Amino acid sequence: MHQNRIELLAELDNALKAADDNSKFLKALDEIEDAQDASVVPHLLQLLDDRHEHQDWMWSIVHTAEGLGLSGNVYVHHLASRLPKVATQSPHWGSTLLIRVLNHAPSFGQFIRLAPSLPETDRTIIRDLLRSIITDDPQRFQKSGSSLLSAFAT
Repeated sequence: MHQNRIELLAELDNALKAADDNSKFLKALDEIEDAQDASVVPHLLQLLDDRHEHQDWMWSIVHTAEGLGLSGNVYVHHLASRLPKVATQSPHWGSTLLIRVLNHAPSFGQFIRLAPSLPETDRTIIRDLLRSIITDDPQRFQKSGSSLLSAFAT
């Protein structure tokens, strides 16, 4: 397992495209996790696909990305910059990732601090995503969603 991150990501991408071998996918993901290189988090997030036949694989990608980056707050930084693209190409996964931020106090706080530094176009996409989440489940997300929405309004 002395491959570089580009080779590891290529193996994972190939396994996702083939979608026929769970062990090949898990091996590639394990090797990425073993490398402990948080710089791959943005690339992992871009692999999320609402249409992929193995949605359980998508969950594995989410857990790996979070595991690589939560300890140093790297994950939330990468998520903030990638979420607009993820939400545009895979709305379900964009919502899921943002809901996970809403439910995790440390990530929530960091996301609020990062909001003003994002480009306006990205903040607009995230605001729209937040409004959708709040509308879908106001009882659960009205308070936290509105707080985050305020941070993205500035």
